[in-house]
Amino acid sequence: MNKKLQTLIGDWTVVDDDTRLMLSITVKGDKPIVRAIDTYDGEQYNIKKVRWDGKELSFVLKVPSTGYETHSVIKPISLRRFEQTLTIKEMWHKVSRSKVSKTLKNKPSKTPKFASA
Repeated sequence: MNKKLQTLIGDWTVVDDDTRLMLSITVKGDKPIVRAIDTYDGEQYNIKKVRWDGKELSFVLKVPSTGYETHSVIKPISLRRFEQTLTIKEMWHKVSRSKVSKTLKNKPSKTPKFASA
C-alpha cells in the first residue's frame, strides 16, 4: 500500500473545534473508503467518486438533508494532519434587473452598483 495513503487511515476532524463533520478513512485492498458523519445529529453523508492518484485523495460529499455538495481534495501533510481543498457546489438562479435595483436602493449608500452591460 502507498505510504501516503496509509497515513490517511483513521478518523479525522477539522482543527477548528466548531466543526461537526468527522471523516473516517479506511482502505480495502488498495482502494480508499471514505465515510462522513455529522457528529451533532448523526446524519451520515453520501460519499462518491473516491479516487487516489498516488498523492491526493479526492471525493464528492453530499449532505442528504440539504442537498449541499462539495468536492474535496485531501493531501497528506504528516501522520496527524492533512490539507483539504474544498470546492462547494451550489445552485444559483437569475433574478430580474428590477429586483436587483430595488434591493440596492434599500441598502446603505456604500453598496456597490453593478456596471451596465
